[in-house]
Amino acid sequence: MTTRMAKTHQLGARVWGALFLVPFLISAGVPSSSDPIVDAVKNGDVDAVRHLIESGADVNAAEGDGMTPLHWAAGRGDVEVARLLLEAGADVSAGTRIGTYTPLHLAVERGHTAVSKLLIDAGADIAATTANGWATPLHLAAAAEEGEDIVAALIEAGADVNEKEKAAGQTPLIFAASYGRTESVKRLLAAGADPAATTRVVDALDQLREDLSAAAALSEKLDAVESPGPTQVQAAIREQRASLSDPEPELVSTVFERPTALIGPGSERGASGIGAREFLVRRTGGMTALLHVAREGHIDAAMALLDGGADVNQVSAADAASPLVIAALNGRFDLMLRLLERGADPTLATSTDGVTPLFAVLQTRWPTVSDYPNRLAHLQQKAHHLDVMEALLQAGADPNVRLKTHIWYWEHGGDIGVDLTSATPLWRAAIAQDVEAMRVLATYGADPEIPTTVAPELIRHGRTPDGRGQDDSGLPPVPEGEPDVFPIHAAAGGGWLGQGSFKMRGVPDGFLAAVKFLVDDLGVEVNAVDSWGYRPLHYAAVRGDNEMVRYLVSKGADVTALSRLGQSAADMTRGGKVGVWARNKYPDTQELLVSLGSPLVCEHTFIREGGYFCPVAGTTSFEDRYGFSKEPLTERSPDELYTSVRLLEEIYDYARRVDSDSPPAEGNTSAGQ
Repeated sequence: MTTRMAKTHQLGARVWGALFLVPFLISAGVPSSSDPIVDAVKNGDVDAVRHLIESGADVNAAEGDGMTPLHWAAGRGDVEVARLLLEAGADVSAGTRIGTYTPLHLAVERGHTAVSKLLIDAGADIAATTANGWATPLHLAAAAEEGEDIVAALIEAGADVNEKEKAAGQTPLIFAASYGRTESVKRLLAAGADPAATTRVVDALDQLREDLSAAAALSEKLDAVESPGPTQVQAAIREQRASLSDPEPELVSTVFERPTALIGPGSERGASGIGAREFLVRRTGGMTALLHVAREGHIDAAMALLDGGADVNQVSAADAASPLVIAALNGRFDLMLRLLERGADPTLATSTDGVTPLFAVLQTRWPTVSDYPNRLAHLQQKAHHLDVMEALLQAGADPNVRLKTHIWYWEHGGDIGVDLTSATPLWRAAIAQDVEAMRVLATYGADPEIPTTVAPELIRHGRTPDGRGQDDSGLPPVPEGEPDVFPIHAAAGGGWLGQGSFKMRGVPDGFLAAVKFLVDDLGVEVNAVDSWGYRPLHYAAVRGDNEMVRYLVSKGADVTALSRLGQSAADMTRGGKVGVWARNKYPDTQELLVSLGSPLVCEHTFIREGGYFCPVAGTTSFEDRYGFSKEPLTERSPDELYTSVRLLEEIYDYARRVDSDSPPAEGNTSAGQ
């Protein structure tokens, strides 16, 4: 999704925060220079500077990083010293070694109005661009705190208000909006700045291809030198950059949907190695000033943009993300309410993954735990997420819109085996056990029985084979697009397994309340089967939730039901292996389930590559009931295997009839659909 969270930062104006930390320190405690006049300027010693100039000091003496006395005076905002230097012939166009920052760049970036005007009057180039970001003085002034008078001075001097820097294609208006410089926003708009201008759009696969090509070019040059030193490394980097000027690097396939070979030269990543992220991200950029301000939550700047002609519903050029979606994903709930007042459309969804503002609010309120600080802006808002949801629904948001794909930023906390393809807002609330959010959604017509669906194979996240797409279970694979996980499974603990136990966020101790709401208030079936063949009882068991086990059984949960891989609810409590993982043991829950009639069939989940095989017939009582032989599935003859599979299919066929109260479709023998 363009413009969202970490991905958006590479193209957003916030990246300039790093550029503004120019590679030199302008403060009172800097190390002494070898040149007395530089030291005098650094210390703001006007008399010493005047004396040194009169003594013939070189006013353009540069330090190793290219900083001249005028750079230091400009960066310090020292008008008197700057005037002395200019009168003595200081070069207003001198650039630093890294970034080619002129004195004017430093003055405007720090908001030093008087010295900026002095430099402009002295003939400083107002169109000069930095080498590491191609920013003009107007870009930097627009982002500066209290820089509006400098903005006005630059505009009066002829600066182009719609100039785009080359790194991301951002205009001065985008800079001002990103930093919440409301007065600068107003002055730029009054001078003709275009609020509809967008940043550059970047194709994720093209970018990956370029990155791989650059890495290959660098490695090739360095590999040619036995022990590369600084000179060789610098030469290799220069050649690497030159190689990137080739507009058509060798490319076998850049098709998003079905890449079949290498992405570019030097790459060993084939279709299976590209990973899901590139498919899910697709394109980045295409951001307007309003989209930037929506991300940052600057309400006054947003209102100024709208008053100045910005379209409240102009979406990003990369993935059609609206200002409402951007604000929601970044926790700017207060701004969302103001945007709705100004006519924002709550039905606009992103073109790549189909995220709506309603879904985004829930995703932001209940993010997965990451290995770095999560965004907390939503906790600093006056508006609660339930208030915003209510406002969106009142404005016409559809509570049953489903995602088109999984969302790439779910994985910031690590892959936990949850795929959101086709998830609805209610499903998202269910996996967070947010009963109040589910209640709000249900009031506006949310369907509690819309499941996620099995994702296309090429964009599934890497996980241990689970028997749905392989022949481990002996059953037909679950086809793409078939039901995956229902809200009741999510509420009961689906996703809160393995790593999910540490990565998921939700209402504390909310599992039972969420399931009760779905069953008692909304009438959801307690024996719903997900694509693994698990039922809510399996998920209650694997968490050792005795209270939920008793509740589900009291509502008619089938304690004898098996998963696709042959496990009962009682089996889920035994601490068995799941590929490289092991479940927790819950002896009390196991004892409870066995006493209720759940059979002990398979301690370990049967995954062919995992080395742990479910024998399917683990006990005599199970054999007597279902007619399975005791031999492990892997040791049976083809005829025996077929017979066992056929019987298991019949069990699931019965389960479907019970769940649907209707006969199965003719020829439909696959399980867990």
